[in-house]
Amino acid sequence: MRNAVLPLVASFLAVPAPMPPLAAQVVATSAPITDVRYEVTFTRANGERRQVGSAMTFTVGGTDPVVLSLPKWTPGAYEIANFSRDVLNFSAEQAGASLTWDKIDPDTWRVRPRGVGQVTVRFDYLADSLDNADT
Repeated sequence: MRNAVLPLVASFLAVPAPMPPLAAQVVATSAPITDVRYEVTFTRANGERRQVGSAMTFTVGGTDPVVLSLPKWTPGAYEIANFSRDVLNFSAEQAGASLTWDKIDPDTWRVRPRGVGQVTVRFDYLADSLDNADT
Protein backbone atom coordinates (compact mmCIF):
# COMPACT_ATOMS: atom_id res chain seq x y z
CA MET A 1 0.00 0.00 0.00
CA ARG A 2 2.58 2.52 1.06
CA ASN A 3 5.51 1.19 -0.90
CA ALA A 4 8.59 3.28 -1.32
CA VAL A 5 10.04 2.71 -4.76
CA LEU A 6 13.71 3.43 -5.14
CA PRO A 7 14.82 3.86 -8.74
CA LEU A 8 18.02 2.04 -9.58
CA VAL A 9 20.41 3.99 -11.73
CA ALA A 10 23.42 1.95 -12.80
CA SER A 11 26.51 3.00 -14.61
CA PHE A 12 29.36 0.55 -15.08
CA LEU A 13 31.88 3.36 -15.54
CA ALA A 14 31.03 5.31 -12.41
CA VAL A 15 33.37 5.09 -9.44
CA PRO A 16 31.45 5.03 -6.13
CA ALA A 17 32.27 7.76 -3.65
CA PRO A 18 33.60 6.57 -0.27
CA MET A 19 30.80 5.92 2.20
CA PRO A 20 30.95 7.41 5.71
CA PRO A 21 31.01 4.82 8.49
CA LEU A 22 27.56 3.73 9.61
CA ALA A 23 26.54 4.77 13.10
CA ALA A 24 26.00 1.90 15.47
CA GLN A 25 22.32 1.11 15.78
CA VAL A 26 21.18 1.01 19.38
CA VAL A 27 18.76 -1.82 20.04
CA ALA A 28 16.56 -1.45 23.09
CA THR A 29 16.42 -4.53 25.26
CA SER A 30 13.66 -5.26 27.71
CA ALA A 31 13.81 -6.43 31.27
CA PRO A 32 12.22 -9.86 31.60
CA ILE A 33 8.55 -10.00 32.57
CA THR A 34 6.48 -12.86 33.99
CA ASP A 35 2.84 -13.65 34.80
CA VAL A 36 1.53 -11.82 31.72
CA ARG A 37 -2.25 -11.34 31.58
CA TYR A 38 -4.39 -9.49 29.06
CA GLU A 39 -7.82 -7.96 29.45
CA VAL A 40 -9.71 -6.78 26.39
CA THR A 41 -12.84 -4.69 26.92
CA PHE A 42 -15.49 -4.05 24.32
CA THR A 43 -18.62 -2.32 25.59
CA ARG A 44 -21.56 -0.74 23.84
CA ALA A 45 -20.00 2.69 24.39
CA ASN A 46 -16.66 1.45 23.00
CA GLY A 47 -18.51 -0.08 20.05
CA GLU A 48 -20.08 3.23 19.16
CA ARG A 49 -16.60 4.80 19.14
CA ARG A 50 -15.14 1.69 17.45
CA GLN A 51 -12.58 1.33 20.22
CA VAL A 52 -11.27 -1.70 22.06
CA GLY A 53 -9.91 -1.21 25.57
CA SER A 54 -6.77 -3.20 26.35
CA ALA A 55 -4.87 -3.85 29.56
CA MET A 56 -1.73 -5.92 30.01
CA THR A 57 -0.57 -6.80 33.51
CA PHE A 58 2.80 -8.40 34.19
CA THR A 59 5.34 -8.81 36.96
CA VAL A 60 8.78 -7.20 36.91
CA GLY A 61 11.81 -8.04 39.00
CA GLY A 62 13.26 -4.57 39.38
CA THR A 63 13.63 -1.11 37.92
CA ASP A 64 15.04 -2.04 34.51
CA PRO A 65 12.91 -0.70 31.64
CA VAL A 66 10.34 -2.93 29.95
CA VAL A 67 10.07 -2.57 26.18
CA LEU A 68 6.68 -3.27 24.58
CA SER A 69 6.01 -3.21 20.86
CA LEU A 70 3.19 -3.68 18.36
CA PRO A 71 3.90 -5.24 14.97
CA LYS A 72 3.99 -3.04 11.88
CA TRP A 73 2.50 -5.70 9.66
CA THR A 74 0.17 -8.70 9.51
CA PRO A 75 1.54 -11.99 8.17
CA GLY A 76 0.14 -12.63 4.72
CA ALA A 77 -0.86 -9.02 4.06
CA TYR A 78 2.57 -8.06 2.63
CA GLU A 79 2.22 -4.44 3.58
CA ILE A 80 3.17 -2.15 6.42
CA ALA A 81 0.03 -1.45 8.44
CA ASN A 82 1.40 0.76 11.26
CA PHE A 83 -1.03 -0.52 13.87
CA SER A 84 0.46 1.72 16.56
CA ARG A 85 -1.01 4.83 14.92
CA ASP A 86 -4.40 3.68 16.27
CA VAL A 87 -3.25 3.43 19.91
CA LEU A 88 -4.92 6.03 22.13
CA ASN A 89 -4.67 6.88 25.84
CA PHE A 90 -1.53 4.83 26.58
CA SER A 91 -0.69 4.69 30.29
CA ALA A 92 1.33 2.58 32.70
CA GLU A 93 0.96 2.17 36.47
CA GLN A 94 2.39 0.21 39.36
CA ALA A 95 0.68 -0.09 42.73
CA GLY A 96 -1.81 2.61 41.68
CA ALA A 97 0.89 5.16 40.78
CA SER A 98 1.61 6.33 37.25
CA LEU A 99 4.88 5.22 35.70
CA THR A 100 7.02 7.17 33.29
CA TRP A 101 7.22 5.90 29.75
CA ASP A 102 8.47 7.04 26.39
CA LYS A 103 8.30 5.93 22.78
CA ILE A 104 11.51 4.55 21.36
CA ASP A 105 10.10 4.46 17.84
CA PRO A 106 6.59 4.71 16.35
CA ASP A 107 5.74 1.12 17.36
CA THR A 108 7.61 0.70 20.66
CA TRP A 109 7.04 1.95 24.20
CA ARG A 110 9.58 1.83 27.06
CA VAL A 111 8.02 1.66 30.54
CA ARG A 112 10.11 2.38 33.65
CA PRO A 113 8.96 0.37 36.70
CA ARG A 114 9.66 1.62 40.22
CA GLY A 115 10.71 -1.80 41.52
CA VAL A 116 9.62 -5.39 41.96
CA GLY A 117 5.89 -5.93 41.46
CA GLN A 118 3.00 -5.84 39.05
CA VAL A 119 2.80 -3.30 36.24
CA THR A 120 -0.35 -2.59 34.25
CA VAL A 121 -0.25 -0.97 30.83
CA ARG A 122 -3.53 0.30 29.38
CA PHE A 123 -4.51 1.71 26.03
CA ASP A 124 -7.49 2.07 23.73
CA TYR A 125 -7.24 0.83 20.18
CA LEU A 126 -9.21 2.47 17.40
CA ALA A 127 -10.60 -0.52 15.50
CA ASP A 128 -12.51 1.22 12.76
CA SER A 129 -11.51 -1.06 9.88
CA LEU A 130 -12.92 -4.52 9.21
CA ASP A 131 -10.33 -5.41 6.62
CA ASN A 132 -6.62 -5.17 7.32
CA ALA A 133 -6.04 -4.43 3.63
CA ASP A 134 -7.90 -1.13 4.13
CA THR A 135 -5.86 0.10 7.12
